[in-house]
Amino acid sequence: MDSALLEQRLRRIEEAGAALRKHEMDGSIRYRLTNEVRVPRASGVYVIGDFRGPAYVGKSDNLRRRFVEHYEAEENPLLAAVMARPIGELRFAWVVTAEADQLERQLIRALDPQCNRIKYTNR
Repeated sequence: MDSALLEQRLRRIEEAGAALRKHEMDGSIRYRLTNEVRVPRASGVYVIGDFRGPAYVGKSDNLRRRFVEHYEAEENPLLAAVMARPIGELRFAWVVTAEADQLERQLIRALDPQCNRIKYTNR
């Protein structure tokens, strides 16, 4: 990995850390349907990922419902492929927040998840 690419990745990690310092992760569980009851029915931002890192960042007004929707009927083919063949343990992490729009954008920009179709760039 060249130094410019490494610096860019480190900057994104720092940005993600800054966004999350305001919002502690409220939970992180193994992505299995049996864990559905552990996810709150609250609004917030969530991250799906495995050993490769964050695959998808999203927001929902009901995190539990979205957890099940991704599990049962994933429409994003990139995320469906990651979920079908994870490397290591597939996890679902979340932050309960009223500032979901802003935090979702910050995390997508900072983490550059491979399965998000919409990318927010620094302007």
